[in-house]
Amino acid sequence: MIDGRVRVSQHAAEEYVKDFGGTVEQARSRIGVNVRRATHIAEVTGADGKSGVLYAYGGACYIVRHDERGPVVVTVFKTEPVVAAIRDKVREMVAKELRNAERKERETARRIAVEKAEIVVEIAQINLRMVKSRSEAVRIACQARINALHTAIAELDEELRRVIGNKRAIAKTVAAYY
Repeated sequence: MIDGRVRVSQHAAEEYVKDFGGTVEQARSRIGVNVRRATHIAEVTGADGKSGVLYAYGGACYIVRHDERGPVVVTVFKTEPVVAAIRDKVREMVAKELRNAERKERETARRIAVEKAEIVVEIAQINLRMVKSRSEAVRIACQARINALHTAIAELDEELRRVIGNKRAIAKTVAAYY
């Protein structure tokens, strides 16, 4: 839950008006009230790479980011209505999937951090070998290996982005049931 003053971005107010109607001023007021009542769903990372917190309340999802001046609602989107009888069972199931996705994200982030550190060490060793060597053939081979290792780092980063994107999608699904 969020206590205290919450700022609402222009984009969030406009999205609220588009999905729920009213004026921008009414949207800012409603968002401020609703986000204080909202349920914390998950920590999410947007497609832009910025992290925020996903909250849900009353058929709406709110993405909140914190800056030096406090919490800011950056966007709002509408959830689909659900049948109450099924909602609780599905809520439990998707919450379990979210926990699994969060665990996988932590494990993947940890594994990738270790692999990237090992690759950086290997790059440093190859750079040292390249600097010490007088042979042009060795330098070319070393540079080729360094390029391959940089490609491997990019692939690891892409793998982590996919896992984060999957968790974000699951978190939005969980929000639909709150």
